[in-house]
Amino acid sequence: MGDLIQEILTRIGLIPEFKFSAVWNNQFQYMEDGQSYVFPMPCAFAEIVSDNNQDLLGKYQGSDIQINIHIGQEFYNGAKMEQNLSVFDLRDLVVKSFCNFKAEKTGFFIKTSEQQDFEHTNVYHYIVSFKTHFIDDTAAPEYIYTTPPTGLTIDRNG
Repeated sequence: MGDLIQEILTRIGLIPEFKFSAVWNNQFQYMEDGQSYVFPMPCAFAEIVSDNNQDLLGKYQGSDIQINIHIGQEFYNGAKMEQNLSVFDLRDLVVKSFCNFKAEKTGFFIKTSEQQDFEHTNVYHYIVSFKTHFIDDTAAPEYIYTTPPTGLTIDRNG
């Protein structure tokens, strides 16, 4: 799962408008609670929610997973501070980047939902959610390939 989260963070890093990305850890709540948590904005955080695990031949697991991309943006606009339309531009960039994205051990990402935070301060929080199927091969045996034994004779007639 660590490789998958790294692939998602790398994909976010390809969107130049985002100045910071990391694994989601409720960072906006920490900021609001006055805990010293500082990072550049706009930012995006990745969260993976796994459900519906399936056993695939013992050593492999399949999971339908939800990937939430949390977008954060500081916005000051005087009297219209409560109306941030530019956060939708960031939303569009995330959707364009992740719709039909395929990580190494997943199917294609499909956008399933999005939601706004309607109780915010000057930091807007917007979440775009995707679904995909993840194959977990953590418990699969590692095969070691070597050169074939030498000195064998192949008999094509027999």
